[in-house]
Amino acid sequence: MLNKRTLYSGGFLGALAAAFLVGSLTLGSAFANQPQPVAGADQAESSQETQDPGYHGSIQVPQSQANQSEQTETAALQGLAQITADQARQAALVQFPGANVSTVTIENENGSLVYSVQLTNAQGPHDVKVDAGTGQVLHVDAGDQEGPEGSETNN
Repeated sequence: MLNKRTLYSGGFLGALAAAFLVGSLTLGSAFANQPQPVAGADQAESSQETQDPGYHGSIQVPQSQANQSEQTETAALQGLAQITADQARQAALVQFPGANVSTVTIENENGSLVYSVQLTNAQGPHDVKVDAGTGQVLHVDAGDQEGPEGSETNN
């Protein structure tokens, strides 16, 4: 037979379970009404961090250069450069004497006009960023041997 204690404890547990269920539903609907982050927003922020180089060139590329075909963009970037691809190659070789240069490309690095000089020396491949205005070496990425992006000069 059931005694009073069993009935009261069963009723108490049932009430507790009902309160938990109602609370969960209330909180769930409250969170559902909050704006959710846009998919990829975190990726865009981290992409911005990785794309934003720690260097800036002397020539800033106008925003109007964006969203053009690769050939049109390359021609426009060449028109802005104050040094030649050969001069950029020489600047990289001053820093890495005896290296073999595979390509020299002109690029828009987040608004700065630079030459990317791909070379290999005894330590391995390097991507040397040379300011397209001054010929100064701005940055060196070790072990980065990308394909050409823009105008290319091979030797």
